[in-house]
Amino acid sequence: MKSEVGYYELNSNDAVSMLGIRKIPCNDWAQSFFFQKVLKGQTKFNPEEDPSFFREEEIDYILTMIKEQYRDFRENDLTRPFFIKGIQTLKRLLADLGLEGLFGKLCKKYDEVSIENTFKIMIRIRMLFSC
Repeated sequence: MKSEVGYYELNSNDAVSMLGIRKIPCNDWAQSFFFQKVLKGQTKFNPEEDPSFFREEEIDYILTMIKEQYRDFRENDLTRPFFIKGIQTLKRLLADLGLEGLFGKLCKKYDEVSIENTFKIMIRIRMLFSC
């Protein structure tokens, strides 16, 4: 189920509308896949425990590990598996929330496998888990 996109109408005296923007797209969360799961009491991400996605409890551990062993990660190119799994997790989380369009923008922003981009992806995942 995909969430429907509606538009929020701006008042004519809003600063954004003075730039020529009159409508801002917004999702109807009541139509999202995530909301339907919540109504059924299924609030856990990845209940089938697919190992290709990070679990919520793994994210803080990985962030701490990257911070404490930054030099080792940078010198030995240890970030690639974390980066790839992070991208897959981010894609699934955004899809569950009906924000597939945002994933494409983030992929363009974090197109290079690096320790910095891996860390940023992990932060985004943690923020999505805390929603």
